[in-house]
Amino acid sequence: MTNLTLKIGEPRKLIDDGHHNAFTDLCAFKNKLYLTYRHCPEGHMLFASSQIVVMSSDDGTDWQEVFVFSAAPRDVRDPHFLVFNNRLFVYSGAWAIPPEGQARTLNDHLGFAAYSDNGEHWHGPQHLEGTYGHYIWRAACYNDTAYLCGRRRKGYVDGEEEKTDRTQIEGALLKSDDGLVWKYGGLFTEQYGDETAFLFADDGELVALARGADAQPARICRARSPYTEWTRTDLDRNVGGPLLAQ
Repeated sequence: MTNLTLKIGEPRKLIDDGHHNAFTDLCAFKNKLYLTYRHCPEGHMLFASSQIVVMSSDDGTDWQEVFVFSAAPRDVRDPHFLVFNNRLFVYSGAWAIPPEGQARTLNDHLGFAAYSDNGEHWHGPQHLEGTYGHYIWRAACYNDTAYLCGRRRKGYVDGEEEKTDRTQIEGALLKSDDGLVWKYGGLFTEQYGDETAFLFADDGELVALARGADAQPARICRARSPYTEWTRTDLDRNVGGPLLAQ
């Protein structure tokens, strides 16, 4: 195995307004760079005042805001890009904010998206068909199909015991031919479903890096089309906010 050294260049601050700005993603689209993040004046937890911000840059130095969206009365967070069918998508999971004194639940989740054909004129946000009850995360595409991580409860059971038992959380692979309507495609993890990043090899093999929880470390999951039979290998540590790139 080759040891790689990562050298950090000079950091530049883009936003400093005293609010909660976090959960970033970055991509290239039509000769520009795009940055997205969650902005919320009330902080990290669940607030309807949360927004997803999209910025663009020609050179990575000068940035401008090009789109902002929210999904009130829900909380939006963890935005992720997908370039698919020559279109730029921004996906966000959205918590339903429970009444005071009630616990939040995965079963009330719903995915949202905004999208653009040129990076300047945007559409949405609109909810993603087929994502209710799933907390969506990263997406990837291969040929004419997009794939999305969806975290959900087994059988959508929502008793008090299940809420604290992470073995009852699945990692579902959702698939779409337009990036907006999603269907079930299989399970890449049957327990401890959580944040997961996908990467397709040139031959179509799908590699997933799945975050662990409790005593379960992160896992490398692999499958070939139709992505219903998976091999899973535990790593020696957890990986929060996973990302895979080639």
